[in-house]
Amino acid sequence: MFPTARVAPLLALPPTRSIATRPALADVAKTFAGVAVAGLAFAIVCKVVERLALGGGDWSVASLLPAFDQWLGIAALATGLAVEACVVGWRGSSIRSLFVERLPSALSDLAYLVLFLVGGTPALMVIVALGLIGWSERWADSVVGLLPLREVSLWVEVPLLWFYMGFVGYWEHRLRHTRWFWPLHRSHHSPRELTLVNGWRSHPWEFALGAVVNVVALATPGFSSDALVLFGFYAAFQPLFLHSRMVRFAWLERLGICTPAGHRLHHGLGAQYHDRNFGEVTNLWDRLFGTYLAPGADVASVEIGVEAPADHHNTMHPFREIALQTVDWLQTVRDEVANLLPRSFHRAPRTPREMREPTGGVAAAGRERVISDVAL
Repeated sequence: MFPTARVAPLLALPPTRSIATRPALADVAKTFAGVAVAGLAFAIVCKVVERLALGGGDWSVASLLPAFDQWLGIAALATGLAVEACVVGWRGSSIRSLFVERLPSALSDLAYLVLFLVGGTPALMVIVALGLIGWSERWADSVVGLLPLREVSLWVEVPLLWFYMGFVGYWEHRLRHTRWFWPLHRSHHSPRELTLVNGWRSHPWEFALGAVVNVVALATPGFSSDALVLFGFYAAFQPLFLHSRMVRFAWLERLGICTPAGHRLHHGLGAQYHDRNFGEVTNLWDRLFGTYLAPGADVASVEIGVEAPADHHNTMHPFREIALQTVDWLQTVRDEVANLLPRSFHRAPRTPREMREPTGGVAAAGRERVISDVAL
């Protein structure tokens, strides 16, 4: 039993501002400072517990602070913000939405970024992964590689890696949209406007899943280190490009390249956009498996987001949102497991925290629906 009704009041927030309300700069600074302090404290506590469990270690202050290794990501973000502002202009840029308009949706993106940078999200990732991240890294160090790709020219190896990781990412993304994982992935779809920072708004379990899948997928074929480094630079910029406002590059979709225009449809609120454009590298696999939807001329006006309780998303309080999302996910898993058991094991159904349809259905309104099963 996962008592959502009992847990929710403990995580209750003050009355949520309208999506169009711009909070005062002082309130924003205070909220972000609270997120940073809470995330940093949580990361330090996790390291202390780890030291105690291992029976000792380095207790210096420097060793307890989370290591900041996000320089490539921050450099890519700064570059992306500048490029986007040049392409779409100041009025349509993410910088203006994040730092001038200060709408709750954009500020919530920033709050998740702050939590990630101070070590809160990585610490949560380690906890929810239950050792899978460490296992995948040890396995990657020991695997030799199944294919002799290191002997292939880099000009051939890099495109192969690009198509291969596009295939892996496509099916991983479809997995996140199944009934089992949608309550977690819904967090990433909750923004009411896309900004370059949106890529950091995800549940820690999703980050953990992505880390394990990517480590195993990249190590298994045996690609060379040069190819992996080149793809790593590409992977640092691609999520920023997808969540930008540069929809004028929609013509690249015809070349098989995923663009912000196609990805905006994936985030669309309307039912016609559900389960479309899963690809994040290439849309080839969407076309092949029948999930591709080409962006039209009005793509910039497509409404995005999810229909969900106000305290679940866009509150600028990521810890509370993550807790509520986790409770919803656990309840969903319980319901799905119960559906797999013989009828004699079933209990009377409980009203879920968020409306969901019976298994296999697709909601007619909003994005609160049960995602149809996919053949994995």
